[in-house]
Amino acid sequence: MALTQVYEKTMRPLLDTIDTLRKIGVADEGIKLPTIVVIGDQSSGKSSVIERLSGVSLPRGKGIVTRVPLVMRIKSSESTEELDILIEYGSEKKNIMHEEVEEAVREATRILAGDEKGVCPKPINLSVCGPDLPDLTLVDLPGITRVPIKGQPQDIYQQVVNMIREQIKPEETVILNVISAEVDWATCESFNLSKEVDQEGSRTLAVVTKVDREPDGAYEKVLANDVNVGLGYVLNKLTEKQSALQRLPPSVVTEAEAMMEFLRITSERTRIMEGLMLRGDRHVEFYDDEEMLYPSKLNSLFEDLEETLRGATSKFFSEGFRNRVKTATVGFAVANFLSHSVFKQLLHEEVEKCKPVCFEVLEKVVEYTLRVSDEVIDICAASLPGLATTMKETAGQRLGASQQTAYKFIERELEKSQAIVCTFNHYYMDTVSSLTKGLDECKDLQCAHGHDARNWPTSYNGTVRCGHGHAIQLPASLEDAPEGFLKAPLVDNASQALQVMQISVYAYWKVIHKILIDIIPKELRF
Repeated sequence: MALTQVYEKTMRPLLDTIDTLRKIGVADEGIKLPTIVVIGDQSSGKSSVIERLSGVSLPRGKGIVTRVPLVMRIKSSESTEELDILIEYGSEKKNIMHEEVEEAVREATRILAGDEKGVCPKPINLSVCGPDLPDLTLVDLPGITRVPIKGQPQDIYQQVVNMIREQIKPEETVILNVISAEVDWATCESFNLSKEVDQEGSRTLAVVTKVDREPDGAYEKVLANDVNVGLGYVLNKLTEKQSALQRLPPSVVTEAEAMMEFLRITSERTRIMEGLMLRGDRHVEFYDDEEMLYPSKLNSLFEDLEETLRGATSKFFSEGFRNRVKTATVGFAVANFLSHSVFKQLLHEEVEKCKPVCFEVLEKVVEYTLRVSDEVIDICAASLPGLATTMKETAGQRLGASQQTAYKFIERELEKSQAIVCTFNHYYMDTVSSLTKGLDECKDLQCAHGHDARNWPTSYNGTVRCGHGHAIQLPASLEDAPEGFLKAPLVDNASQALQVMQISVYAYWKVIHKILIDIIPKELRF
């Protein structure tokens, strides 16, 4: 009791004064205030730690959820039994209910940082006042991510790191480093950032999450303290399982019974997911839901990939592409020879156009798989909403890790297609031969009727016809070719040479196209 009175008399006024100074904006004048800044890698468990301190639920999900600094003022008050919550951002300031916090923070984030997935340095201020709370002011920052996903700027990693550096640089700042027990601490980005500004570790505190998944390894790391944390460690153990135990039905009264129920639920989820994903089973709960036909839906997405890839590249037989080839070859080689460097550059540009398409299908597959997983979890853990939430978060984290692996695979395959021009696939020469034969027949037909423009052939539904009633059937690839391309041999030798080059680039691109529409679905199904 005496300690509480001393705290109320000495520490509380200081904390209140600091909050008052922060609200009136003295930090904008260069005055540094004592602050606790929460940093950590993406999915390290920062939100769980802050939720346990504040008693309110924050937005969760895969990827970067915290996209702006969240300044949370937590204050103990015995004058009210309910939480008194105030949110401020920009010119907005309003009181909200406990159950409205998550949506209010999402909306404020959308207004400050936009509808996409980028970050913004403008803060959201959230004041939480209620009984049995600690007196703290925390600044929660975006989690560190290394691989940008669709909708994020390519320099998202650098933006987040710069934001963290700016916040933790002042000596008045205490760095609360949230780290998962499952990762290698020596290579952890958040620890490396802490060391940059606090080499002695005198103002760094570490909270270790997910200790229950690797208890022995975590204890050894803490005892070794190789990362030099001066303020010590807090191990956050079994929070997920304890929360689930508290929500179990009354009939489950022991930990052993709870574990049996947990194993039953996870086993049922695995059985249903395997049926949906591997065999295409129709589960009775969503028998009529076409969206839950997993193989069919994925097949549709991959068919869209093939069509979208085809539409993303140039029209190789068009006048515009022929002019690109012509411009690229001037000064590099003789008129009828496409140099390796020019050929490689043309292909590099075409592959570059395909990157957004390939990454978009990855995003769609991940979003769809997560949606199916959530539906199955809702069925299996219908009576345990707390456990269902935890299972969804875990599934999202695992799927997020798989997404990053697939992203790197696709990125590497595209880079190889750009860097190396080589194929042992006979399809390349088969395509060249087929197109060349078709054009030779077209040329013979043209030559047989002279250079009279009235007798030049015109294409119609894949068939080349001339004014004398003669016709030949073109290869499918040339069915949509413009007449200017088909008539090129009758113009001059240079035009005929460009025609051959266009065929070469098209044939090689078809090889790349076939590779992509094979390996990407296989990787995403694996």
